[in-house]
Amino acid sequence: MIKGSREFSAGQAQEIAGIRVVGSHTIEFELEKPFAPFVSLLAMCNAFVVPHEDAEGQPGGLAAFPVGTGAFKWVGREGETLVLAANEDYFRGRPWLDRLEFPVIRDEIERFTAFNEGKLSHVDVPDSQYRNVKQDPQRASRLIESSLWGSNYLGLNLQQPPFDNRLVRQAFNYALDRETIVRLVLNGRAQVANGVLPPGIPGHNDDLAGYSYDLVKARKLLAEAGYPDGKGFPEIALQFNRDAIHSRTAEFVLANLRDLGINCIVRELEFGEHLSSVEAGSVAFFRMGWTVDYPDPDSFLYTLFHSSNIGAGYNFSHMKNAELDDLLDRARFETSMEKRIPIYHQAEKLIVDEAPWVFLHFYSAHLLRQPEVRNIKLGPMGEALMQYRHIWLAQK
Repeated sequence: MIKGSREFSAGQAQEIAGIRVVGSHTIEFELEKPFAPFVSLLAMCNAFVVPHEDAEGQPGGLAAFPVGTGAFKWVGREGETLVLAANEDYFRGRPWLDRLEFPVIRDEIERFTAFNEGKLSHVDVPDSQYRNVKQDPQRASRLIESSLWGSNYLGLNLQQPPFDNRLVRQAFNYALDRETIVRLVLNGRAQVANGVLPPGIPGHNDDLAGYSYDLVKARKLLAEAGYPDGKGFPEIALQFNRDAIHSRTAEFVLANLRDLGINCIVRELEFGEHLSSVEAGSVAFFRMGWTVDYPDPDSFLYTLFHSSNIGAGYNFSHMKNAELDDLLDRARFETSMEKRIPIYHQAEKLIVDEAPWVFLHFYSAHLLRQPEVRNIKLGPMGEALMQYRHIWLAQK
């Protein structure tokens, strides 16, 4: 926390004491205590330093007239298309492209059709088209694939029975055949999750065992929980936001649970209604996902599992564990990543053992480029942080 930020937020101070402008290009921050992810947080868009006159001096503020220091500058809107132009004065040198246009096309099939008609330079690949692209040698050579720092999971609310019983939660993890879900529902486009932290992010543990599909173990754990062969287990509902992939995944989940003698129905809602009910803590079994806000394990483990984030944050499973809270607090205040990683390994193992989620799979991204597009790269933070300044176009 920046020194004085609480007082400023509460209206008790006119300025934040811990923020000082010390030069035309220098700002100094004073924190109340060490906070390892702070520099990563400064790179988020809500922490950008912007001109006061642009932020507050015109109708709509920065939302209507974005101002930044990047390789491209805001031109305006042309209907449903956002337009940027090269920044001739960019401090790292002018970008190769003169102009960028971002047409807003909400439907993925419409986007893919527009790409095939030559109207888009690159496009995300819909699940229904993935195999066709992979099997076409010409298009497959232009397919860009990357693991993302994000995770898809089934949340279990620890405050609601029967998920207040760890043995039940572990049984669910062993009962679900993630490999088959990824292969048949996602066309092999994702990696089965062994825990919370995805590959590539600091703290990811390849040696973490996680859960494998094992009906024998699942039945044994369910019996130890007091439900032999599912007898006496209450009917439950799996709630998810309306989406074809989520719906197909739910079919496999229900089939796997039937093998345990568990009857599960589905509840499919629009995303806003789904999220509101999960945030309210009224849903016991739900589908949810998370993508990293900043490139630090804190964005996953503290945000999603620290007890301070129950209700007010994203700890939707309502996990409350004093040992875990202590580990996550320590990792935040230790500034050496080398020393933080063993703490995160310990914390993640504790989370996996407690099983507040059914850990499904880590996200991935897939872009298809036109033949003339060169040097387009996709990183673990996704398309939103793609470096357009490096992209150039070859002659057709």
